[in-house]
Amino acid sequence: MKTGKYSIESRMREIRTYGLAREVASARLGRGSPLYKKILLVVYVFALHVMIAGAAVPFRLGVAGYTFRARTVDDALAIMQKADVHYLCVKNFHLPFEATDEEIAAFKAKCAAYGVTPYAIGPIYDSKPEDVRTRFEFARRL
Repeated sequence: MKTGKYSIESRMREIRTYGLAREVASARLGRGSPLYKKILLVVYVFALHVMIAGAAVPFRLGVAGYTFRARTVDDALAIMQKADVHYLCVKNFHLPFEATDEEIAAFKAKCAAYGVTPYAIGPIYDSKPEDVRTRFEFARRL
């Protein structure tokens, strides 16, 4: 039986040869796709289970700093506290790469006051290789 440019038999043979992971990776995950709906269903069932059981989530949930690009640090931390999210990936518009040790300590103290831990920086876009070392040093100090 032919559908499109592949026969069902050749498609099944490809899935068996390359595995289900390749099939999932090559699928189009548009909002209407069956795979998208299945993934969404699994997420909903997991969330419902956690809510009903009152169980702790088995992973640490964090937020990308870019999510709060239009907000101040205080607003971002307040939103995270209200949402019960405790990890923030810091972007350079909330804490500049050129920050001193004192500014970093003040930022970490402010985060701690809201129950938030800055755990990473990024993503970082640099065109000059010499800037890479300074970004790593900033991440280490943070």
